[in-house]
Amino acid sequence: MINCILWGNTDPNGVGESAQIIADSNMSVSNCCIQGLDTLAGNGNIGVNPLFVDSNGVDGEPGTGDEDLRFAV
Repeated sequence: MINCILWGNTDPNGVGESAQIIADSNMSVSNCCIQGLDTLAGNGNIGVNPLFVDSNGVDGEPGTGDEDLRFAV
């Protein structure tokens, strides 16, 4: 996995790295932005909020198609 943003996913433990991705020893993850970055630190990975314009959209619910996932820079 290269150049990906893994952010805003949840699991029973919250929003940490395990909610974003579960990588095994055969998986290579590099140059990615991962919320709760912990065990995958290194290889150019970062844990800084990507600051999307509106990740929840007008209706306030993520994943419904009205999100604005451009970077707010």
